[in-house]
Amino acid sequence: MAHPHHRPAAALQLKEPVLAVADLSAELYYHAQLELMPRLGRAWQQLSAHYPGLRLWHNGGSAPWISEALSHLGIPAERLLCAHRHPHLQASLLLVPSYSSSFGRPGVCSLRWLRGFWGAITERLPKPDTSGLGVFLSRSPAQRRPLLQHQRWLLATRKLGLYQPSLGCSVAQQLRALQRTERVVMAHGGAMANLLLMRPKSEVIELMNPGYQPPYSTSLLVSANQRHRRCLGAVTPQILQDLLYAGPLEWPLDLEPSALTGL
Repeated sequence: MAHPHHRPAAALQLKEPVLAVADLSAELYYHAQLELMPRLGRAWQQLSAHYPGLRLWHNGGSAPWISEALSHLGIPAERLLCAHRHPHLQASLLLVPSYSSSFGRPGVCSLRWLRGFWGAITERLPKPDTSGLGVFLSRSPAQRRPLLQHQRWLLATRKLGLYQPSLGCSVAQQLRALQRTERVVMAHGGAMANLLLMRPKSEVIELMNPGYQPPYSTSLLVSANQRHRRCLGAVTPQILQDLLYAGPLEWPLDLEPSALTGL
């Protein structure tokens, strides 16, 4: 039962038509990049010409990667409505695009649009110095699901000819940095979205906790004909699961660098 003195916020009333695009976990980089963006971008490109005053309501927040993508789409700041600030609205016309794929697994049409959209942008950037090289992408102790033995991994991967690049601060720079890389060793996480423009038959070695193996990256890697294998670490002890972590989303990656022997 609602509290008698609690009143929901008044709805924002708009005369203009509104494109409303909401996705589960849209505030997280991986899901915003691979799920929110293709729905939002494809719909905006088709509808904005028919509705000159069209506004956009989205739940991706104001993270830098969202702002960058919206800027590349050419959506003026005055047309944006963030769901975090305006959870309720009423509009003369509300346009809601349908979902085109399962959660975490973008469909073929979405991936094709994303590669065309970001590919055109990254082509204007300087060529990366990662051509033919192997890259190691870790997760530091400060991140959720950190890679334990972080420093040992850094030393071991350098000996294997893998280097940890500075991916840059923009989405386009991150995509460009991995665009011509032949091999990536990486801890499972949102940076999987940065593999979007990697060339076919490149190799991705994903480091994972055996208790958390979502199939999210499968469609992305299969669509580009990339070779993919997983290296599973040790199971997180039950006592640590109970005392230190809220759930599998937070379990660390306990994996020895020797797992890459024979790379």
